[in-house]
Amino acid sequence: MVKVRVRVMDGLLRVDVTDPEPGLPRVVAASDTDEGHRGMAIVAASADRWGWHPGPGGGKTVWWAQVLERRGSAVPGRDEAAKARNE
Repeated sequence: MVKVRVRVMDGLLRVDVTDPEPGLPRVVAASDTDEGHRGMAIVAASADRWGWHPGPGGGKTVWWAQVLERRGSAVPGRDEAAKARNE
C-alpha cells in the first residue's frame, strides 16, 4: 500500500510518499509509451528539495518540498531553496 502525506507549514509544501518497495528512488527518463517511472523525474524537475529515507519495516519514504509563493510576492527563502536544488 502506498501512503501519501501532505503538509503546509511556514510557507512550505511538503509531500511524503511511503511505499513498501525496497529499491532506491531513481530518476528515470521514461519513454512516451511507458506507463510508469515518471514520478521521480517530476519531483526532481519541480521540487525545491527532495530526499528519501528507509521505512521502519522495509520500503521507503520519498519526500519533496516546495516553497510556496504568495500572490504578488515571493516567500522569503525561495532564492535560497532554488540555489540548494541546483547544487
